[in-house]
Amino acid sequence: MTKEIPMTNQPTAQATLPIRLSGFVIASTFALRHSSLILFLFACLGGGFATARLSASEPSTFPPPAATHGGASVPASLPPAPPAASSAVVSSEVASSAVTNSAPTPNSQLPTPASPPATRTLDADELTTLLTATLQQEIVKTKGDLELRLTRPWPRLPVPAAPLTLKITELPATGLSASSIIRFELWAEEQRGASSEGATSATTPHARHPTPAKKLGEWQAVVQARIWREIWVARTQLKRGEPVASADLGRERRDIIHLREAVAEFSAGEASLELAEPLGNGAPVLARSVRLKPVIHRGQLADAYLEDGALRVSLKVEALEDGAPGQVIRTRNPQTRRDLRGQVLTDQTIRLTL
Repeated sequence: MTKEIPMTNQPTAQATLPIRLSGFVIASTFALRHSSLILFLFACLGGGFATARLSASEPSTFPPPAATHGGASVPASLPPAPPAASSAVVSSEVASSAVTNSAPTPNSQLPTPASPPATRTLDADELTTLLTATLQQEIVKTKGDLELRLTRPWPRLPVPAAPLTLKITELPATGLSASSIIRFELWAEEQRGASSEGATSATTPHARHPTPAKKLGEWQAVVQARIWREIWVARTQLKRGEPVASADLGRERRDIIHLREAVAEFSAGEASLELAEPLGNGAPVLARSVRLKPVIHRGQLADAYLEDGALRVSLKVEALEDGAPGQVIRTRNPQTRRDLRGQVLTDQTIRLTL
């Protein structure tokens, strides 16, 4: 909207060039005379200069002048200045769209919060299995089949959902017995994966391997233990020196945890063994209860020889004790009454040693 403001009431032959100032058209002669006012209006209204022409027939949209000063008409009020170029108004729809577009997409590389570790419950049955396997491997070994039973209630213990390892820390001074207090530790293992899912087998030959991760604690348990094994037992009263092949022996599965000595192992009908001590009815046959059947008996004369390089000396000797093949016994030279030691080879031959 523009309005032409005359600069003077006197007519002049010089043509005036209208100047546009923030929506107002001012004559050039007035602009030249009042340049300071023009600059002030320019600074206040934030407008600019532009040339324009207003035809006589174009209706004016400006309100009539309220006062005159020096022959120039001045408008009573000025329209409001246009908004500054740096300000902007954004609708709620546009703002919402901008926020939505700036939100991270599902493929954004954002850190994933760590999930809490999974847990499970360690009950009495699983603990008994762990104790049995550990004691069987470390203590009982090949002595027999271990059987354990907890004598006191075991609480349901929360543990990590990972493989568990049990370590024995203390046993009774006399070893594992029918009733024992066992102290142990529980360790949880975890699977360590490769550093990157895209790693090849050349860089990570062992992608996952269990490693001890954390000690869960130390506990103790009171257990009843049995060690089961099939052994030889006497079915009747047996005498010392009786051949094993003809003795009334049988195999039974028994608890041998109370036995502190090794049991005898031999094949049925073994002809080279005999009883080394008398056995009662139902008594277990221990390793010391049998021996090799002697082929040379005390007081028996046998052939003996002595070798020294290419020299070989033969003589007769008297056995001073019983001897089985491979055993070393004491012998005596009947002529010199000198005692010698020799290894039994057969029921008639002894090899002497110096």
